[in-house]
Amino acid sequence: MGVEDLVGVEPACSAPGPVVGRADSDPILRTEKVGKSFGGLVALEDASIRAHLGEVTGIMGPNGAGKTTLFNVITGNLGATTGRVFVKGHDASRFSPYRIARLGVARTFQSPRVFPSLRVVDNVILGRYPLAGEKALSALFGRVRVAKRERAAREEALEALGSVGLLDCADELACNLGYAQRKIIEIARGVMQDAELFLLDEPFSGIHGEVVSRMEGTICGLRERGAAVCLIEHNVGALTRLADYVYVLNEGRLIAEGTSREIRTNPVVIEAYLGKERARVLTAGDH
Repeated sequence: MGVEDLVGVEPACSAPGPVVGRADSDPILRTEKVGKSFGGLVALEDASIRAHLGEVTGIMGPNGAGKTTLFNVITGNLGATTGRVFVKGHDASRFSPYRIARLGVARTFQSPRVFPSLRVVDNVILGRYPLAGEKALSALFGRVRVAKRERAAREEALEALGSVGLLDCADELACNLGYAQRKIIEIARGVMQDAELFLLDEPFSGIHGEVVSRMEGTICGLRERGAAVCLIEHNVGALTRLADYVYVLNEGRLIAEGTSREIRTNPVVIEAYLGKERARVLTAGDH
């Protein structure tokens, strides 16, 4: 869906997020003028965003805009060249990925990363820190305690799967599930992790039809639980239906921000997606 198709798009989630008081509330995630360069190539420059609990924050932009690079910096997979990243008030700019995960940050990827030969429930259990039975001595000399922890972990994983609508698939091998379901396994793993911030990288890519509605429902469910969701998406219709607030990147720079309604009618955003001539035609038609 292109920007020109967005007139009249209705929100997907039932209750509006707390956008009105956004500037005055403490964000769970804040980036300050984050930049990332690869040699002479500037992939990201001065990117400042905020994400709040109980909101869906959208990040959109054309291919190569720097969206995934921003996620990689936030999660510690890449170090920022300039700027800082704050998670729950902690300066996490130099944190390793596992330290950021332990702050309550869950990440999904454009292509789902699951273990295909494991059952769905076992894939989800991997989201728990620490993993049941992870220490050899505990497993050897504390079998009863380890078994109890494993049962508890399974119960929690089943609960997480139930929250995203995959409970019936718990004992299936992950390789037997469809592409969209495997994406939802990653989200369930974040629920198992007790994540408060979910970074979802193109959850709608490769899925169509009624499966889109299911994914929208899953994301709305995270928001209703009080989590913060930060969403990268090329399906602009889905993003603007879900997002309470949107940031737009182009060529590594932040070019616009605002509510979904404001972004849909922003001529700078329309130009970035469609080019100057098409943007001129569309905006002329609004007058």
